[in-house]
This record gives sequence, structure tokens and C-alpha cells, in this order.
Amino acid sequence: MGFRDKLRGLVTRGTSQSSQEITSIELGDLTNNSLTDILADCEQRHLTGKVILKRGSETGAFVYRRGKIIRILMTGFTDDEAFSHMLSWQSGQYAIRPSMLKSKEVHGRDVIQHTNAQYRVLIVSLNKLLCKLFEVKLGERGHKIIVTESGVQALELIQNWRPHLIVSDVELPDASCEPLIRQIRALGNVPVILLTSAANQKYYRDFARNTPNIFLTESDSSENALEKTNIVFDHFERARSS
Repeated sequence: MGFRDKLRGLVTRGTSQSSQEITSIELGDLTNNSLTDILADCEQRHLTGKVILKRGSETGAFVYRRGKIIRILMTGFTDDEAFSHMLSWQSGQYAIRPSMLKSKEVHGRDVIQHTNAQYRVLIVSLNKLLCKLFEVKLGERGHKIIVTESGVQALELIQNWRPHLIVSDVELPDASCEPLIRQIRALGNVPVILLTSAANQKYYRDFARNTPNIFLTESDSSENALEKTNIVFDHFERARSS
């Protein structure tokens, strides 16, 4: 819970100007570049590797695979604690180190508008930064959030918790997208936002065209997912007022 206050305003930052792949070590100072912008830049540039931070005797690291944070490392801290602690750093050094190993291979602005209703949102994603941003930005509006990395658990939650909206990766460790959506549809017509990118959107656009209440993101950025969530909330509000 401690990371929530420190994350406030995180998604209001501007997006990175760069889109070039990170192929060599990049060094810098946190007094000149905020951690928020560094993490956003690594997401946009699809980093596979680490962002290593050092402040005095403290060292931590964000481990990325294809632009998504998969682990947060800091001795004596859990992922959440390390995330919260390092977000508060306004000084220190950082190094972006791309990995050369194929086998080991998040940002947005404040686009969630106020609504009078409280909604239940299920996030099914491996992207830890995206999940935390959703928890903060939707949580501060009074919405209820549950996060899981499992398609199987998602189906259980849909039956027992009955979310108003689902935001899901298209690739999960224990489920493929299309069979999972068919199982979700067998349980009801809850809207689903699929976290697609330019590379796979055409394929899923055809699938979404034949499946009701499916929304696709234009990129795999956290910002675009938040924008799509806002669109669905607008639909909810119009339905409530009609």
C-alpha cells in the first residue's frame, strides 16, 4: 500500500521522445532524468535487460523483458517495497544495460476521468508496472482492482467477483487469448480490453470484429490501455444516464 502515494502523478508524465532500440549501455544521473521517464523510455524502446540504480550505498534494479518489467530487485525489499522506495529517489545514478541473452529477455498520462460509479476491474497481465499504474489511477477514483497473471484464476474471479471490465494480455503463461475469450464469453458479456500492439493488432482485429465487447489497444503502452479504459467507462456512464 505504501507505493500508492509515491505513484500518484506517475502516469501524468510525458512520453519518451525516443523509439530506438536500446543496444548499448546508457548511463545517466537521476537529477537530470526522473525514474518515471527512464522506465517509460525503456518500455517504449522494448528493453530486454536491466535498469540499475545506485544511490549512496543502496542499489536496485528493474529487470525488463521486451519492454515489460518482470522483476524488481533490491536486497531486503519485496518487489512492491523496492518499487515504492526507488520511486522516491531524486538523486543517484542509473545504468541501462541491455541483455545479450535471448533466453532472458510502463507510463501513461492521467486519462482516467472521474465517474460517479465504482467499477470492479480485473487486470490479467504480466506487466508489473502497468498493473501498479492501474491500481493507483483507478483506485484513487474509488474503483476496485484485482490483478492476476493467470488465465485460469481470471476465469474463477469472473465467476465469483463479477468484474465490470477485464484488461488482459494476449499472451499468458497458462492460457491462449482466443480460447480464454471464448470461455469468458460463455460466462457473460463483460467488456475486455486486449493489450495488443501494432505487430499483432491486425490478427486480433479480425477476432474482435466477430466477438462482442472486445476492445484493442493500438500499442502495448500503459498510456493506451488507460485511454481504452476511459472509453469503456464513458460507455458505462452513457448507459447509466440513458
